[in-house]
Amino acid sequence: MKKLIYIIVATLMLASCSTTKKVQRATEVKTDPSRQLIEQVIAVQPAFTAAQAAKARFSINYAQHNYNISGSINMLTDSAIILSLQPILGIELYRMELMPQTLTIIDKMNRRYVRMTYQQLQQQTGLNIGFSDIQALCMNHMFVAGSGQERLTQVKADTQTDAAEYRLTFSDDMLNYCYTVDRQSLQLLKTDISMTGKPYVAAAEYTGHQLWGNTIFPEKIKIIFGSSSVEGSCTITFQQLVFNDKVNVAPQNLSRYAATTLNAIIH
Repeated sequence: MKKLIYIIVATLMLASCSTTKKVQRATEVKTDPSRQLIEQVIAVQPAFTAAQAAKARFSINYAQHNYNISGSINMLTDSAIILSLQPILGIELYRMELMPQTLTIIDKMNRRYVRMTYQQLQQQTGLNIGFSDIQALCMNHMFVAGSGQERLTQVKADTQTDAAEYRLTFSDDMLNYCYTVDRQSLQLLKTDISMTGKPYVAAAEYTGHQLWGNTIFPEKIKIIFGSSSVEGSCTITFQQLVFNDKVNVAPQNLSRYAATTLNAIIH
């Protein structure tokens, strides 16, 4: 279970639920294979206020071990992502609360928690990520790390095209990006991010797009993450999704829990 919590820190925090507008069939991109394509993909990306996956399945691969755990996810856009892991009879044993400035991991079994900033997480694990980056990965969005989508329409990307997909690639000062987009619907199928000259890589694969109520969203999101100190993957299979409804993202009352360190929780 301790190894499980370690890979949760590295990957599940990236795998929250989200929603999307119904994707309209896109017109073929015939001009400006970079700028126009990016703008069209952004135009059909998810837009929502809240999302809830009351039933989800987490399949985790780490250090040649596989784990399958039930859980749930609540999300309020730009405000909070709450992951609840319920490995035994729907009882919440572990909880992760991601806020714009901090993340909190709660070990309910042992009544302890750790709270840290994303800068502190990077120093301890080598994972160079922030809240907006995690949210974008979970929302099936393209993004530029640290600045969301604001810089996307300014980047100069190389575009490759085959019968079914577009691939957009570009780099900033530290990271290399490759986005794979369905040529017909312009849905984002895969995100690949690597760090130049360093053992850092993140990828997200989106499969099984289907209609949930009035919303199209993948049935599965697979997150792959690696750094100098941790690597693994997590596939979330959504069994129930509700969008733009009231969602509970109230933080856990920690008055009865003891503060500890990340190292103490994951080892």
